[in-house]
Amino acid sequence: SFNGGTHWLAATTTITTSGTVTVAAPATVLFEAGNSISLQPGFSVEAGSSFTASINPVDCGTVAETQANNVPKARSTATEAGPLPGPRLLNRRQIPGELALLLEAAGAEVAWFASDDIANRIVFATDKPLLSEDSNQSSDVYLYEVDREQLTLLSIAPSGWSADAPSREPRIDGSGRFVVFSSEASDLVQGDVNELSDIFLIDLEDWTVERISAPIDNWNSRRPDLSAAGESVVFELSAAGESWRWLIHYSADSETMTIIEDGLPVRDLHHPAISVDGRFLAYLATDATTCMVRFLDTFESVVAQSECPEGIELFEEIVPLFDADGTTVRWVVPDIGEFEIGNPLADHF
Repeated sequence: SFNGGTHWLAATTTITTSGTVTVAAPATVLFEAGNSISLQPGFSVEAGSSFTASINPVDCGTVAETQANNVPKARSTATEAGPLPGPRLLNRRQIPGELALLLEAAGAEVAWFASDDIANRIVFATDKPLLSEDSNQSSDVYLYEVDREQLTLLSIAPSGWSADAPSREPRIDGSGRFVVFSSEASDLVQGDVNELSDIFLIDLEDWTVERISAPIDNWNSRRPDLSAAGESVVFELSAAGESWRWLIHYSADSETMTIIEDGLPVRDLHHPAISVDGRFLAYLATDATTCMVRFLDTFESVVAQSECPEGIELFEEIVPLFDADGTTVRWVVPDIGEFEIGNPLADHF
C-alpha cells in the first residue's frame, strides 16, 4: 500500500496489481507503462489521495535517473525530532480487540507479535488462513494496521495468492515502514530456486519485496532482526547437516553482507538482535557445555560477553529485542516470560 509521499511506478510494457493495494491519503501515485495497466480486484484509492495511470513510451534509463533525483531516499536514520523509534514485542493480551477477534474466529494461536513504536502496525505469523488469498495451508506473515482496522497478507506472491511454502519470524522497524521475515517460498520474488529458507525485506511505503539473502544462496537463513529505517539487518545462517550457525550483517545502503566474526571461542552463534541505531548486536553463543550472551559494537569492533541467564539455552523459540536506547536486551520466551540483560558496551560510548 502507498501511505504517503510521491510514488512513480513505470514499466516498459505492463503494470498489473495483485492482492490488496491501497492508495491512502495523502499519497500521490503515478503508474506509467508502455502497453497496458491492469488494476485487479483489491486495488483502491482513498479520498484525499491522488492516483494517475497513463500509457506512454517508457525509457528505463530515463526513469531510473528521474526517480533517483526526485524520490526521497528509502532509508534514512537521521531525525530532527529526537531519538529513533524502537519496535515492540507484544503478547496476545496486548493486541487490539479487533485483531484478537479475527484470530479467535480463525482458531489462530499466535505466540508473539512485533509492532512499530506505537503499536499501530503489527506483524505476526500464523498457519491459519485469515484472508481468502491465503490458500497454502502453511504459515504466513500478516500485517494488521490498527488505525485503519486493515489486515494484509505480506507473504503473497505476484500472482495475488499466498506464497508456496511457509513464511515466519516477522519483525518490523520502529517507524512501521520496513518488515523482515524468513520464508521457504520460491515465488515471493523471481529467481528464488534454492529451495531453502531466505530472508525477505518489504518496504511498506512502495510495496517492494527484496530477497536480501540471495548472495548466500546455498544456506538456510532464519531469525532476522532489523534496525530503524531498515538500513541494517542481522540474521542467522546454517548449512544442511551442520550443527554450527553463523550470523550475517546486511547493509541495505551498500547492499553488502558481512559474516560476524567476534574472535571468541564457542562458534555456534544464533538468536541475534540489532539495536535501533544499528550499532550493537546481541546474540547467544553456545556449545554442548557453554552458553554466553555476547554484545558486539559494530562501530568500534568491540565485543563483551557474560554467562547466559540460567535456562535461556533451553528455549529454541526465544525472541530478542533491544530497547530504544540500546542499553538493554529483552529475551522473550513466548507464553512463559522473559530474560532482561544489560548491554555492557552501552556505558562505554
